Amino acid sequence: MDVTVQGGDGRPLNKEDLGLLRDIFIHSALMGIYVPFFYKAQFGDITEKYFPSLGIIHDVGRIISLLYLPGQYHEIEARRREDPLKSYFEHESKLGFADTSHCLLGMYFLDLWNLPYEYLDLIGAHHTRPAAGNETGKLCVVLEYTDRLITAIGASSAGAAADLRSFHCGGITTSFLEKAAASITGDRINIERELAADGIF
Repeated sequence: MDVTVQGGDGRPLNKEDLGLLRDIFIHSALMGIYVPFFYKAQFGDITEKYFPSLGIIHDVGRIISLLYLPGQYHEIEARRREDPLKSYFEHESKLGFADTSHCLLGMYFLDLWNLPYEYLDLIGAHHTRPAAGNETGKLCVVLEYTDRLITAIGASSAGAAADLRSFHCGGITTSFLEKAAASITGDRINIERELAADGIF
């Protein structure tokens, strides 16, 4: 498949930015797989109707940021390379990009695209861990948890040391997390192979 991705200036993305876009897609694909998994582990049911599309939608703001605010995105990525165990949102916030965070960008464009308001709440709050008193709150908790865990496991694969004990909650034990980490690592490899085989990245 011959795919050309353009940035906000209409020019094709360079190799570095294509690699960053690839990383977003891989992360989003893993989120799509594991948000239902960890939702069930923490709350015991998987009836939430928004699961199928949360993987890519939760980070649509990162795609927009990469395409239209590349300077900001590259600054955040540089900081992430220095400290890969922290989430994109943590670095984004510490660098002072709260007013143009990927959460707010995602909310803004999802609203323009007329997606259901439930998505707006989820995308806007998926890193702030609100109280899990309703379905939106529960999903925000699991989105933030799964995002941090996938980021930490990816960093561990790249040589950083992640402490899985910090991800204990409810019935999620070290043994459970070790199995999940192995599964996430295997799925990451499979997704990378599929993208390469399709010629997308």
